[in-house]
Amino acid sequence: MAHHSTGVWVMLLLAIIVAGVLRYTKFGRHVFAIGSNEQTARLCGVKIDWTKIRIYSIAGLIVGVASVMQFSRRFRETRRPRRGWNWT
Repeated sequence: MAHHSTGVWVMLLLAIIVAGVLRYTKFGRHVFAIGSNEQTARLCGVKIDWTKIRIYSIAGLIVGVASVMQFSRRFRETRRPRRGWNWT
């Protein structure tokens, strides 16, 4: 088995989770309805504002995970900052 970094496994896990949520949950159907036609989704009873808040919150969480992983990767090899990383 090939050696992959932790980021690859985290990305695959998140992709599987997101695909499952979008395919098998009411929230996922609402996301697709809003993306297809927001006004029609509103007429069908989808709470547009609440669903958008949830979508952006989940996106922010995923970006936060990626940021922590990227930051920890940058400083894994050494405790000294790399060239070009000025902290002043």
